Amino acid sequence: MDGRQHYRSFADPLASSLVLTALDIENWMTDLTMMKRFPLSALPQFAHELTHQWCFTSPLGYTLLFLSFRAQKAALMSMEAETADERMRFCRQCERDMVRVQLCQRLMQPIAEGLAEFAEHDAMPGRSEIIGAVFQSLAMLAAGNRVKNKRELPADKLLDNLRAVLLDARATDQHIERKANLLLEPLSALRSPYLCGYLTIKNMWFWALNHAAEHFSDSEFLLYYCKAFFYDDWDWVYLLLKRDMIFPDLNAEMMLDFLKIRLEDFNRNVSEEHAAEFVDRVLNRASSPREFESSNKLLNFSFCYDYVRATTKAAEAQQLLRELVNDVLSPESYKLSDNLFVVWTSLLTSRQNITLGRANYPADPGKLLLVKRKDGKPLVMLPCKEELPPNWNGEVTLVSLFDRGDLRCRLACLAGDKLLGVFSENGQTEDLQDFVRYSPALDPAIRVDYVRLVEAMVREACPGVDEAVAKGWNHVAERFEQMLASTALLFAKDPAKSFAAMKESGFLGVTRDLSMLEQLAALTLPGATIKSMEFPGTKSLSQLRTRRDEILANLQANAGYQPLHFEDDVVYFSFC
Repeated sequence: MDGRQHYRSFADPLASSLVLTALDIENWMTDLTMMKRFPLSALPQFAHELTHQWCFTSPLGYTLLFLSFRAQKAALMSMEAETADERMRFCRQCERDMVRVQLCQRLMQPIAEGLAEFAEHDAMPGRSEIIGAVFQSLAMLAAGNRVKNKRELPADKLLDNLRAVLLDARATDQHIERKANLLLEPLSALRSPYLCGYLTIKNMWFWALNHAAEHFSDSEFLLYYCKAFFYDDWDWVYLLLKRDMIFPDLNAEMMLDFLKIRLEDFNRNVSEEHAAEFVDRVLNRASSPREFESSNKLLNFSFCYDYVRATTKAAEAQQLLRELVNDVLSPESYKLSDNLFVVWTSLLTSRQNITLGRANYPADPGKLLLVKRKDGKPLVMLPCKEELPPNWNGEVTLVSLFDRGDLRCRLACLAGDKLLGVFSENGQTEDLQDFVRYSPALDPAIRVDYVRLVEAMVREACPGVDEAVAKGWNHVAERFEQMLASTALLFAKDPAKSFAAMKESGFLGVTRDLSMLEQLAALTLPGATIKSMEFPGTKSLSQLRTRRDEILANLQANAGYQPLHFEDDVVYFSFC
């Protein structure tokens, strides 16, 4: 294990971009596109980043996105204002919107990372009648060429294959190192969102198991339920849009109180009855649609959502979001900056498409474009109906896309900025019209660069934004850390002692030994049994059990931790 070197992939919440560090895209390009094979070692990491994408496509995710768009619009209008009073009015609008966006993102980041880490290291589809978007996608990607006619197979066959693949992928040295690096994170929410968020979600799972065991024994169901619980909650939208507080410290305090109440609501109200109601709503989506729609002159915009609890504020929150969408996607915005408007609509229309990667290749022109590897060997041959640019340099860019909507891979081919074609996994050419409108957003790096560029523009136009965000954050930071520490250490015998030991370096402060930390990471993998462990210096099953017991005794002595129980040499922990 290489200390704190994480080689992290990332998913940007506003750009909705995804980068996978575990994927060597040049070697996997055609296999990914034709869905023949997916590098199985990358599946857990893909589950992590795809969970972020899933959370972004939600009432809360889209509200934050459109608030950031409106802030950008206000910043541009302030730069074109004719009077000082008009400029100040637009700057205040920009400031209010950016304060809400950035404070909400900071407060929700541990939850976001906790869900993603849980998806990466723990979640496994079980016997639930429903399955979320993340593991639907993983099931199709994991099937690859291992399963023939996968689109005609019953879901349980695809999920059986996924379970087997995930167990193998999580048992690799690479994955154990990623899990160990997670356990090495500081427990402090102010220093890192990862470990405190992960332990929070794990404790929510164990709490639910103790109060509603039947549905929540399926760890993938917990992931689905929690995503809906936190991100598909229209009360969040109502809070962000209805209460237009001028003072950033009051914004921060209201958001922190709301999050605290939601965490308490989970523990107070989670039950088998609520879980069954949630399943019933998802299964009967066709008879009771849960889709937000906003018809606009320039763009029709919609998304689906699930909810754990009904709320009297949902209708008003949806109307407030429609008003926000119409304000942003107005002819006035287009006239203000057509380039900015194009990128906004690109980010919206490409939100379901995950860019797995892109790479440049040499190509020979013709009716069939021959794309070659760097060593000159043929890679793929594609029909080319579009004319190549006159200054074409002999290279094309292939972009591998995965659509969460129809669970299909596609390959986009570009010459410079010109989109030559989009090809589906069966080799057929797709209609370019659906892709041209978001072709500027095909590259995740470009999307992130755009977001950073616009953020810099906002700061230049409205220099009070950073100060206002800092004021709001400083008002709640200490309370926020205390709240997350208490939820992350819910099952600890001595929370104060545990927090003191883990605040700086996570479980290293408990094990006090890197090799033991790595063994703890292996010991707590789903499906890991003592029989499968290979601890240094152990040659027999009894020695393995002795080593395991030594690790557990160390945890108990240094931080008051203990496993829930043993079962056939499987260790069930309430913390990692």
